[in-house]
Amino acid sequence: MNNLLSFDLEYWHSSEFIFSKYPSDRETNKDLTDTIISPANQILALLKHRNTKATFFVVAELAKHHPELIKKIHNEGHEIACHSYSHKRVDKMSREEFEEDIKKSKAIIRKIIKQNPKGFRAPSWSINNKNKWALEVLEKQGLAYDSSLFSPNIGFYGINNPQTKPYHPSKTDLTKEDNSTKIIEVPVIPFKLFNLKVPFSGGVYFRLLNINLINLFTKSLNKKGIRVLFYFHPWEFSEKIPKVKTNVIGKIVTYYNTKNNLKKLDNLLKNNKFSSIWETIS
Repeated sequence: MNNLLSFDLEYWHSSEFIFSKYPSDRETNKDLTDTIISPANQILALLKHRNTKATFFVVAELAKHHPELIKKIHNEGHEIACHSYSHKRVDKMSREEFEEDIKKSKAIIRKIIKQNPKGFRAPSWSINNKNKWALEVLEKQGLAYDSSLFSPNIGFYGINNPQTKPYHPSKTDLTKEDNSTKIIEVPVIPFKLFNLKVPFSGGVYFRLLNINLINLFTKSLNKKGIRVLFYFHPWEFSEKIPKVKTNVIGKIVTYYNTKNNLKKLDNLLKNNKFSSIWETIS
């Protein structure tokens, strides 16, 4: 069974966790180029070595500054999807603002790779039942799938109990299936360990857990017929993340085990099968 591999192509930032005065992407993208270009190329080299294709959810503002990187990713056979224009949370936008954001992002990506993106992922998993209209906007704008639902709800983001497989979400409750809708939802799901829901398939959760445990969780879900969606950020593989003063949680989220992350990813790819999202669900 092929699992799903994805990368959120964005500069290092901390729009979600306010543990210190982090610089924003837009203010510092020139200084933070090394947190995206070098690790992205390392990831591409590893994917080529492991003969694996992935989906790259691209912040369109970054794509505008680095079109050659986007072309390279596309030319190597990976999927280019949309991750908003400037990494602004969807729940901080009105419906009209979000629709303009999607139009702008699509136009930039289309100019670079000569085709429209099929998929979207909200910055910081910022789509839930409070702004479920966002999926109607995506459908209206011709997107085929969304990958913005993260389970479980941890407070800063997330939604409890979405479906465990790609599905057509209901317009009244995104966790329910309704085949009358066109757009497909591809959620990030946890591993259920007794009464605990354990996130494990990306971000700081992947960096915190032992890789043997992650492989065990993955194979266990595959045996149940469930594909696991993994997600990463290129800056999580960078040695040049700016050093900032923050509390313990901030240090863990930002810096923990980034130096070993590429090795862990290689182990994951070696022991499990992966493909891009649209290639798998279409």
